[in-house]
Amino acid sequence: TMERSPGSTIKPILAYAPAIDVGLIGSETRLSDYPKKYRGGIEINNYSDKGSSTFKTAREALTWSLNIPVVNMYDELLEMANPKTYFDKMNITSIKPEQFTLQSAPLGGPMLRVYEQTVAYATLANKGIYNEAYTIDKITDNNGNVIYEHKLNPVQVYKPSTASILNDMMRDVVDKGTGQPAKDTLYGMGSGL
Repeated sequence: TMERSPGSTIKPILAYAPAIDVGLIGSETRLSDYPKKYRGGIEINNYSDKGSSTFKTAREALTWSLNIPVVNMYDELLEMANPKTYFDKMNITSIKPEQFTLQSAPLGGPMLRVYEQTVAYATLANKGIYNEAYTIDKITDNNGNVIYEHKLNPVQVYKPSTASILNDMMRDVVDKGTGQPAKDTLYGMGSGL
């Protein structure tokens, strides 16, 4: 139940998924990667530079975990929707309401529980449908009578098309982007992984 900084792994669930869901972006939408400062005047940097002074597709920005494009996109998203509504549907409560309005939020500022982040990614993997995690499916007595059986209460958080688009974009992260070393490591450990 300990909260941790999710770093850039929050970008897909806090910024990209809601932006796709409300129609702000698609996978090939161009996002500004020009040098930018936060409202307070502090410069925003990508991991490798201070901006390329070009426009990147949303797919490229996610693949390479670029900070400037996602902050620009998140600013626009906040004018259209509140990402908190998506987190509320998934019972994610670690992030305080005022943290959703921070420009740095999609860069990993808000703290999350690993469980909550797992739930958010599972929702995307499940065609945008959230199901509360559970460990006990059914309990029966010695005669086979059901004493308890878990009942699913699915909630459509994202449109199925949103989940499909974002899942496709995230494949690029592990195929050729910042997540490729993790994929290579898993393959190196055995083909079953």
